[in-house]
Formats: sequence, C-alpha cells, structure tokens
Amino acid sequence: MKRILISIFSLGISLQAANPLGFREYTQTFTLEYPTEADAKQASVSVKPLPQSYKIAVSSRWDDTSPNHLKTHAIMTRHKVKGTFYCNDAYSILKKFPNYFTTLMSDGSSIGLHTVSHPRLPYVNSFEHFREFMLNRIQLETVTQSPINSQALPFCHWQSNHPIVPLSIGHAMMAVGVISAPDVFYPSNEDKIGYPKNALAQSKFFTPGDRLPDIGKMEQLLKSVSTNEKDLAIQPSFSMALHSWHTPEGLEKLDVCYKMIADNPDWWYCNQNEYGAYRYEALNTTVQQTQAQNKLTVTVTRCLPAELGANVPLWFQLNGPKPTKATNATITQDGIELKHTRQLPEIFDAADKNGDSTKIPFAKLKLTRNNNAWTASLNNQDILPLENLQFTFRFPYACEKHTIRKDAQALGPHASVSVSVTQQIKQDAFLKYGNPYYAVQLDFTRGTKNYRLYADLAEHQQPELPLTMAQAAKLLIDTDRLDLKALAQPTMPISIDTVPFHISKNNGPTTLIFNTKEDKLNKENAKLVAIVDFIAQNDKPAEFITSLPEIIFNGETFKATKGKLTLKPKTGRNRILFKTQAGKAAQFFLPDDSFAFAK
Repeated sequence: MKRILISIFSLGISLQAANPLGFREYTQTFTLEYPTEADAKQASVSVKPLPQSYKIAVSSRWDDTSPNHLKTHAIMTRHKVKGTFYCNDAYSILKKFPNYFTTLMSDGSSIGLHTVSHPRLPYVNSFEHFREFMLNRIQLETVTQSPINSQALPFCHWQSNHPIVPLSIGHAMMAVGVISAPDVFYPSNEDKIGYPKNALAQSKFFTPGDRLPDIGKMEQLLKSVSTNEKDLAIQPSFSMALHSWHTPEGLEKLDVCYKMIADNPDWWYCNQNEYGAYRYEALNTTVQQTQAQNKLTVTVTRCLPAELGANVPLWFQLNGPKPTKATNATITQDGIELKHTRQLPEIFDAADKNGDSTKIPFAKLKLTRNNNAWTASLNNQDILPLENLQFTFRFPYACEKHTIRKDAQALGPHASVSVSVTQQIKQDAFLKYGNPYYAVQLDFTRGTKNYRLYADLAEHQQPELPLTMAQAAKLLIDTDRLDLKALAQPTMPISIDTVPFHISKNNGPTTLIFNTKEDKLNKENAKLVAIVDFIAQNDKPAEFITSLPEIIFNGETFKATKGKLTLKPKTGRNRILFKTQAGKAAQFFLPDDSFAFAK
C-alpha cells in the first residue's frame, strides 16, 4: 500500500498545522472512491479558505447594547445579510425588550463581546483588560444561551506607546477565546497585540454613516473593500458598521446600503462567529491523505466546535480526478463538505460565589486560588454522571499563560472532584495594580445534552503598592501668570490652590485621566496643568515612554520622539509638568522599579 502525505498547499499550511491557541481537537476520517486506482493516485484534497466556492465573507458589525439594533436587524433580515451585535450590558435592555437578544440572533446573526463597561482599554489596568472581556463573555453567553468567539474594541482603541498595554489587551482576548475581530488590526496587525499567526480572523469594517448614511460614500467604500485583492488575500472579509444611531431618513438610506451588498453569489453572508470559526479551522486543520487501490482516505484533525464558538462545516477542494463516492462526507459541486460530529453546548450558566447556578442546578462549581495554584471544585449533586469534563482555566496578563486546559472522563452521581493547575505570576510592577480576576469554564455532557458552566474569582488589589501616576498628580488651573518652568522644579513647593479631581475608575498605574469636582473645569476649553513627582534611586539617564508630546522636566522643556524621552533624573525627587484637561488621558511610564511616583 502506497502512503501519500499531502500538505494543504492552497493555504500554505504544513501537514502539522499549528493550532496556536491550543484548542481541543478531534479526528474525523472520510473516504473518496475513484473510477480507477490511477485516478486515486492523482487525486488530493485541500482545505478551502472559505466555505463552498465563496470568495469573500460578508458580515456586519454593530456596537453597543442599543434598542435601535432591532431596527438595523430588521433591515439586515430583509436583505438576508447576517452580522454580529457587539454588546456591553447583558441585563438592563431585557427589562424593556425581553426578546432583545433572541430577536437579534434570529435569521443567522450573532452576539459579540464589547466589554462590560466600554472603557478606553489602554487607560485601565491590566486585570481590567481581562475582566472586561471575560465577564462580558460569561454574562452574554448565559443570557443568550449561545457561544461567543468575537469581539469589537470599545472606541476601536488598543494602542499605546508602551508595548505592555496592547500585549495585555491581546492576552485578555486570547484568554477569553476571541478568534474573530472586525476591528482596526485588519488585515495583519494582530502581532501588535501578541496574537500568533493564523489565530485571529479579521474583517475590514466600514461605515457610510452612523446617523445618515451617504450613498455615494457607500459606493466608494464598497468598491474599495471588495476589490482590495492584497488585503483580501490575507483576510477575505468585510463588514458594514458601526452604530445604530440612524434617523428615520437614515434607516431608509441604510436599507439602500444593505441592498447594495446583498445577493452576490460569490459572497458568503455570515456572522462573525461563523467567520472566525471557519477561518481558524481552515488555517489550523491537519490533513493526512492515504491512497490504496481506488480509494483516498483523508484523516482530518480539527478543533471542537465548543472551542471554535460555532458549528460550521469544513470544505475541501477536489484536486485532480473527481471521485464517484464519498463515505462520511458529502460531494457537492463546490467540493467536499465535512460536517462536525461534535456539538456545541446547549445550556449555559454561571455559578455564584457559593457554586450554585439556576440553569444547571445539579452541578456545583467553585474556583479558588492558593498562591500560584488555581483549583476548580466540582460537585455532582445529580443521580446521573457528568461526562467528558473539560476544564478551561482563563487568566489575565499577570499570568504567564492565558489558558490552561485539563480534562477528566466522568464524575459519578453525588461525587466530587478537584482539578488544579499551576503557573507563574509575572513580577512586572505594571501588572500588580487592579483587582485580580480569574475564571474557569467547564464543558461537559449529562445524558444527551451538552452544558457549559462558568465560575470566576474576584480578589482585592495587593495592599501597599507604590503610588500610581494619578495618585501622585496635582492639578492647577492654567493661567498666564503661572511660571511653569519654576513650578516644574522639584524643590518648588506648590503654594497655589490645587484643583480637586476624581480619578477615573480602574485607572492603569501609569495613566492620569480625571474629572474635576467643578463643572466649569470639565469643559473642553478649561485649561489645566498637571504636576507629577517621582523618586529616582540614581542619576543615570533613562528612557521614559509617554503619550505626552511635550513635558517640562525639572524646569526644562523636552519633546518626545515617537513616544520616548531620554531624561537624566536627579537622585531623589524629580518633577514633570504638562498641560492637560478633564477627560484627556496622559500616560507616563517609569523605566523600572528603581523609580516610584511620589506625593
């Protein structure tokens, strides 16, 4: 018997595909029969970049938990275009619109992550990056009873001059299981947030207007995104966007816009969950092909639908002679369709602090931590066994690994099991701030149904951490009478009345963003000066990273170059001064632990 191993040439993937996020896999085998042995020897299959014979995946991205999405969805449905609604709040909207999520998910659309509180992610602490996405997923999956694998960044904001910030955001996304993002990374900037190659499906989003779509602009945008062969070769997708703020006239124009993208036979109309799931599989499936006599046997190692977040068939291109029969797969005019034999979870819930949940009352799940060890404790309170236990521990950037998976076969009736994992916690000072947050996801089978149960763990911030930039800052009203260079001398006492202010919730340790206690000082034209002192243990020159274009440091003006400043501090107290205003963020990163902000 002659054995032939064939790579997936059309996608440039080796036989042993990467599966860079470590998703659980399973194996399927199908057999193709040919008229002759010679035909079988010449034949092969390769994974298609999109299902069937589609050239582009077309979808929609609509942000926030807005009741106006219902009007947008009605227009999408009329034109048979799917999309994903990226929501924050999972509960309040249901008081007035109890069928909100059910309606949005009808006709093939899905729900996506948009964080719980819609912060500007670069300005909050690292634990919040993870908590915002993880809690968002837990709440939305529980409310919608549907898996989620896609996110959209609040304000499309992820960048910072210091790489630790986007890497923390990306780590959080990977930890939560995000493999789809119609976002500003398109088509290939996912490495900036730490994503490995072939792990994040992206879609070029465009908007002809959130309130009153411009039809002429729509025509230009549609032509641009649908003919950009270079970008589409990397990420073959685009999406209509962004906010459902349309006026009555705007809804009429939105209807025209959707009519323009509808009914193209070369386009796959999908939601972002489907697109993300298919692309991750297409780029990370391992295929082994063995020929014997007039048959070609294809063994496929692919990801579980529960990991992918959608149950989408995988499609193969037929190369060479055409088969006459397929076993365990379907021959179509577009190639070979291979459906999953594993299923998605059907029932979702989240355990409370006591381990109890409403929809899965027979399973009690708790998550605890002891230093570098996390333990999921599961108690089966039922007369039926819980089978195929799959624990996925999910972690913030303060931990070395974003996920750890651990499985068990079964838990008998009225039995308990504890599953523990260990890993290192990073010692970077930036990652110590904020309230630690962790989660575990348990997928399992009971009888004929598949379940998903979450448990999370929220802790308090470490005590007695060094001051943050915001805690060290003082604010003054900027007037022509101020001698800013004199005030920037660390020996100069601040004798002028300072402005009281509120620090924004969950500020990162190197960020100052605030609102004052006086309304007149919160207006855009209200000019303020911020003074921040820090202590240096020596006077060696050091590189500081900042979002500020210019500062006064120890009485001398410096301009940043690409977000960097080389400064020679004094041993002891130093001072920076810069102009600012309420609601405007400023970031200033100290070089290492030998520096500390000071009052």
